[in-house]
Amino acid sequence: MKTKIKAIAVLGAFVGALALTGCNGATPDKGGNILTYTDSNGNVVGYTAEELLQDYQANGSALSTQFDKIYEVLIRKYYSDPKLANVYQNIRNNAQNAVQSDMETAQNNATTNGTTYEAELQSILDSHNVENIDELLEYYIYNGTGTGENDFIGEKGTFETDFYADNIAAIRDGNKDGLNGSDPIFPESEEFGVGNEGWLKEETPYHVRHVLINVSASYSNFVTGEITQDDAKSLSTAVFSLAGDPRSGSSTRQTFGQIALSQSDDEGSAARYGDLGLMSDSYVNEFRLGIYAFESLYNKEATKAGNTYGNENVYRITPGLTQEATGTTEEDIDQDQTVGYGASQKTVYDFFAEGEKYDTELNGVSSGIGTIPYGAAVALATTAENGWERDENNQLVNDGVATTFPRNIIFNKYFNKHNVCVITPNDIAFNDSRISDTLKDGVYKPEYGAIPGFQVDTTEVLPQFEHNVLTNERGQIILAVRAGTADYTGIHFMVIERSGLSQYGSKLDGGKLTTLTAEDDKVADLSEYYTLHTESESGYPKDNDGNNLATYVNFNTQTITGGSSDNNQTSRVSTIRSEIEGYSDAISTYIFQQLMEGGTEDGAKIEFLDDKLEADMQRYIRLRRTAADDDEFETLKDAWSTYAELLTAQESARTMGYDADGDVTTGRPNLVPERCAIGFKSHSGADWQEGGVCYYAQ
Repeated sequence: MKTKIKAIAVLGAFVGALALTGCNGATPDKGGNILTYTDSNGNVVGYTAEELLQDYQANGSALSTQFDKIYEVLIRKYYSDPKLANVYQNIRNNAQNAVQSDMETAQNNATTNGTTYEAELQSILDSHNVENIDELLEYYIYNGTGTGENDFIGEKGTFETDFYADNIAAIRDGNKDGLNGSDPIFPESEEFGVGNEGWLKEETPYHVRHVLINVSASYSNFVTGEITQDDAKSLSTAVFSLAGDPRSGSSTRQTFGQIALSQSDDEGSAARYGDLGLMSDSYVNEFRLGIYAFESLYNKEATKAGNTYGNENVYRITPGLTQEATGTTEEDIDQDQTVGYGASQKTVYDFFAEGEKYDTELNGVSSGIGTIPYGAAVALATTAENGWERDENNQLVNDGVATTFPRNIIFNKYFNKHNVCVITPNDIAFNDSRISDTLKDGVYKPEYGAIPGFQVDTTEVLPQFEHNVLTNERGQIILAVRAGTADYTGIHFMVIERSGLSQYGSKLDGGKLTTLTAEDDKVADLSEYYTLHTESESGYPKDNDGNNLATYVNFNTQTITGGSSDNNQTSRVSTIRSEIEGYSDAISTYIFQQLMEGGTEDGAKIEFLDDKLEADMQRYIRLRRTAADDDEFETLKDAWSTYAELLTAQESARTMGYDADGDVTTGRPNLVPERCAIGFKSHSGADWQEGGVCYYAQ
């Protein structure tokens, strides 16, 4: 990454310098000085306003305050216009109610806390950085209280809402004439600095679904996690159901949504058939970055040469690139972003591209993505059914040390992995003694390959796999990862409902899930998929026959009785709007630029009569945008590094005690060998004696 002074540092310097503007009202002496300094020898030095304020006026922090104040004055005076009296009065009424609510809260808190009303009210005033009730009222008039169901938006929010009403489709697409248009809404310029390519490109939104199976094993335990028999049953049943295997207990194959509804431990998304909506920055690294890694590095269909849109935009979600990257060439890889130490050190890009060493190479090359053999689910089901905790004499083996229970050995070796994985039609040694127990990816089994979930051809998506990987009933590849926190920890089975790299969508065609490279009338393009209209509105996208297209807005809303308050079409349109309105920290600067250039749909325009003030605003906007870009890049970069470090620790823990061939070296390995699960019932031999690899394994 290029060495440079971050704009955020410039913006953050000299905080509080705005107080100096009070000097503007001073009366200068005959020499134009507004301040003099007399030293101990009686020497007098005079300072003019320009000399004192020159640095302040060029400073980002001061410009930020200046920008905010001008923006506020612009908006507040706008709503003082008599033509907007009704709008203003409604905002003022809501603000008065908010102040009254705060006063009641202060009184209640005083009673509860044994303090005084005045003290509690002062605390509320301080939290809003105001001095008194009058200022609190003005604060609420301008800022509102928020965007929640019981909140209201103030003058600022109303002003920006009006701007979005006229421009939101262009902000979504980045162009005033559509995603592939030639009239960018936020172009780069010498006056305003870096541009912005709109929500669809800058955010690369992903619509995802999942099935979560909670397990009792500790999230941070990489090698000796312990699950219950019920956990083993739930986990194996979920895999069987996803594959359409009668072992699930169902004679017919269920859809991914039906499985989520009946089996997922995430109750919120389960009620929506596994729908998580738009993937958020708040998602854990294993989930969000796992999907990014799959799409950017492993999914060859998403980035193939014929997929122009995916090819051009994949760098936005690729790990380990420079901030200036516009592609994924060797020059775009950041050599300063590294993980590991000494001889094992590599770039973050290479770390994810090569994958973990614990997952063996396929066809002589690194698989990149992790694997879970289908036979591991079969083994878990067997251990759940039989218990496998006692020997033939009904004695707890190893005094009941659960680490050596077969279900935990299988879970830790095959499922307890924080790198994103696919499920292969392979068997493992626990089920078949002819297979080496040192293999980590198992051996292909035709019986598994014949199961419905392995019938979609995935070899063009993941060419390193000779056989198909598991897909759902619609041909979407099922990704699996160990992730989560607190009560939300377990194995996530994820599908990408709509990829941010697929401009024209995908469809199952001839047994293959194909990413479309030219618009198909029956599939919504990205702009249509994230439509800003409900089906009842005239702007909703349709095919050439007049039928409504499948979009994010109508996804599953037809199938959920009544359409819950957070899953009806109106709320889903609101979700898209909120995402677009909040995707950039510098969005107000783009609104301001539009107003300065008169580029809004309604013809609104700002004109500066003071050239210096206009230049100041342009300078601030340039700094603010660069700072926002820097901050966003650094945040994502840190997330990739943190995820890589987690996987490095996992890899180290899993390989400790094994040689390059997977055989146990000296002492006991951290990860209990599979041969301990195989030999559990007849635990005779050296493995189960003191000092053996299966003896009191911890």
